[in-house]
Amino acid sequence: MFLPPITLESLQNPRTVLSLAGILFAILFIRYIVVAGPFYLFFWKLFPAQFQHRRIQENFPPPERVRNEFLYSTLTLLIFTAVGVAAVFFSAAGWTQRYVHIEDRGWPYFIFSVALMIILHDAYFYWTHRFMHLRGVFKYFHRVHHESSNPSPWAAFSFHPLEAIVEASIIFIVVFTVPHHPLAVFIWLLFMTVMNVLGHLGYELFTRGFTRGIGGKIMNTSVH
Repeated sequence: MFLPPITLESLQNPRTVLSLAGILFAILFIRYIVVAGPFYLFFWKLFPAQFQHRRIQENFPPPERVRNEFLYSTLTLLIFTAVGVAAVFFSAAGWTQRYVHIEDRGWPYFIFSVALMIILHDAYFYWTHRFMHLRGVFKYFHRVHHESSNPSPWAAFSFHPLEAIVEASIIFIVVFTVPHHPLAVFIWLLFMTVMNVLGHLGYELFTRGFTRGIGGKIMNTSVH
């Protein structure tokens, strides 16, 4: 699903690899635009005055900062593409836990697998994020992302290439350890993208009661 049938033999052809990379990048880039674009258009361009009371910072970043966020995010998506090609290679080699038919494990497991991926990614992000904040590590991995001190939705994937590699590597943990259907992986990555865009929206859409209550302890919001 989402990709043509790929065998280990076909991946020995450079043209097949390039075609696969092009398809994966297109999927990732379109997902980025489709998720971040409407939020940016609605809150930043069409109705900023109406939602000014929801802004975390009163002012907006300069246009060149937003442009840099978009460019760094595009570079990140290229790195995600390379990691995705590697994951497809491992799957074609039969080294991953991928399965093709949802009926093989049923819908209850399918739903559980999506939830498990989200939890694994959350734990992975927590510990790698702490690592990238270590003195001596921060400036090489994470400083680029923090240059968006007043972020826009386009900052969702605005990473230094080293951080992009770290962020993308969660896919290997998932495909090697979690029996997964490709649609479940797609849903998890889409959820991750939506949450990432919301976190960098620059607006707090949730109520104070939510952010200070149990909901805010479970889910990160823009204030976090």
